[in-house]
Amino acid sequence: MAGEGALSHSETQLENCCMVTSDGSPTIITKQMFHQWKKSSKHWAWMMDASVKKAAFAYAKRGKFAYGAFSFE
Repeated sequence: MAGEGALSHSETQLENCCMVTSDGSPTIITKQMFHQWKKSSKHWAWMMDASVKKAAFAYAKRGKFAYGAFSFE
């Protein structure tokens, strides 16, 4: 996503994606993404689903924005 400068979803992996400003430390950027997903009932439902056994989170910065994905199975 950072390479393209736009949000996009995988066709093969379940994930939540988001974009926030890249200002701040890694902790601040991560918290901003977490709170953005928490505000969305659909994104939050996936994150709280008890059937999810594996999950990973990562983000990359490009210019003024950070692009993140929370991937799960």
